[in-house]
Amino acid sequence: MLSEKKWNKIGRHIKWGTEPILILAPRMKKVRELNYRTGEMEEKKRLWGFLAVPVYDYSQTEGKPLPELTMPDMSGEEGLQFLEAMKDFCKEHDIEATFRDMTGLGVNGTSHGGRIEIDATKSINQQASTIIHEVAHEYMKHKENVKDYFRIPEAMRETVAEGTAHVVLSQLGLPTKAAQYLAIFNVKKSDIRAWTEQISKTSHVIISYLIQRTGWNLDQSSIADTLNEEESE
Repeated sequence: MLSEKKWNKIGRHIKWGTEPILILAPRMKKVRELNYRTGEMEEKKRLWGFLAVPVYDYSQTEGKPLPELTMPDMSGEEGLQFLEAMKDFCKEHDIEATFRDMTGLGVNGTSHGGRIEIDATKSINQQASTIIHEVAHEYMKHKENVKDYFRIPEAMRETVAEGTAHVVLSQLGLPTKAAQYLAIFNVKKSDIRAWTEQISKTSHVIISYLIQRTGWNLDQSSIADTLNEEESE
């Protein structure tokens, strides 16, 4: 559901006489607070209340059809050897990896700080993609000691994790749905470019480990080239 302004922006308008659907949206306010750890005043956003916001469902609009989202085929078991190797990677890097049925949660995996969960009901290729994504979160949080990780916007954290998964999977010849995944967070090329160094570094660690463990004969095109190609598309 979107506001009338956003529907108009993508070429659709509200049908005549349609009543909006009212939802409660958070109202945020900027405040200055003392950080007792640093002794400095910092500007933060705090929940100030809720506002009734009018939105409309797709069925309440007419006009330009929405583009169809084509998802890559993540079925198959080509990634089995890499999935098994990533399990070993987790053990060697003190990351507890649990595989379980996560049906109904709306996610393929989660990262909890030293522990990740993967949906065991998904295909092998999807599990391979997910474990790399979640390991990237863990590696960035704990191995690289990125300062104030949880203050980094979610879209940026997901850019690094999915960007890493994309680079690794592409180098290994496995399917990737990074473009579709990052579109959900409205990630722009500039966002990817800002985190290229972190994506490259984490990808290099994972790819090097997978090659060593599986003996995979990788065409030695650089990770940086892979990222640059994606940015130019």
